[in-house]
Amino acid sequence: MVYLLTEVVELDTNYLRFPPDKFYYELSFEDRKSYRNLTILPSRWNKSAVLDFKGVIKIGRMSFLCRGDIERDSLFTRAEAKTKVQLRKPKGYQYDSIDVVIEAYTWKPTLAGKYTFCNGVPIDLYILVGKSLEGYGVKENKK
Repeated sequence: MVYLLTEVVELDTNYLRFPPDKFYYELSFEDRKSYRNLTILPSRWNKSAVLDFKGVIKIGRMSFLCRGDIERDSLFTRAEAKTKVQLRKPKGYQYDSIDVVIEAYTWKPTLAGKYTFCNGVPIDLYILVGKSLEGYGVKENKK
C-alpha cells in the first residue's frame, strides 16, 4: 500500500497541482464483511468538507488524512509518532472553481478497480487525482 501512496504523491513531483501547504489527500477506507473500499482524493487544509479523520500518513511532504475503518484492517498500523495537523471546515461551505476541478477528477478516475495484492477480501480502489498512474491498470477477467 505504501508503494501505491508513493506513486500518487509522485504524480505531482514538484507539487505544482497540489502544494502540501494548501492540499492533502483524503484517504477513506471502508471495511465490511463482503467488501473493502478505499478512495483517495485531494482536499484543502483551509476548506475541508469533513473533520472526522483518524490518522495521518506522511509520504514526502504530502499528507494522507485517513478516515473510516482504518483501525479494523491490517493494511494500517498505528505508529508511535504523533503528527499534528490543522484543518478548517468553513461554515456555509462555498463551492468554488477548485471544487469544480476536484469534482471533475471523479469523471475520469486515476485508477478504479479491485486491488488484490493483499490478504482478505479485495479492495475496491478509487484514486481521483486527475492523472493516470503508470504501471497500474485494470486487469479484466476473461470468462
